[in-house]
Amino acid sequence: MGDFNEDPTTTYLYQQLWNKKTIQELKERELYNPFENLYKRDLYSTFHEGKGMLFDQIIFSKSFFDENSKLRYSNSNVFNPPFLQSPDREKLGAPWRTYTGSRYLGGYSDHFPVYAIIENIK
Repeated sequence: MGDFNEDPTTTYLYQQLWNKKTIQELKERELYNPFENLYKRDLYSTFHEGKGMLFDQIIFSKSFFDENSKLRYSNSNVFNPPFLQSPDREKLGAPWRTYTGSRYLGGYSDHFPVYAIIENIK
């Protein structure tokens, strides 16, 4: 999990991380990235020059989906409520940054948090 500095659909992530589009396709040493679906729905964690990007991602290994596991992946999302969004009309929907260069804006971050819901099925 983290800021990969790449969108989920970037070829680099597929080549280096052996990503698969569905959990059912996973083989040993391959990974599932649920953030690809969010990116295709235009959900972004950061913006640059007005272009949305989803650099922040949580990627799961095949072993997480083992049928004997007591944990189940439910879903993932970008946490972007209005209080985290820029009040600047030109940047609506973008994160409310703390700084732009050395100028203090009073916001929280230049990235929205991302999360995954994992349920304990006992």
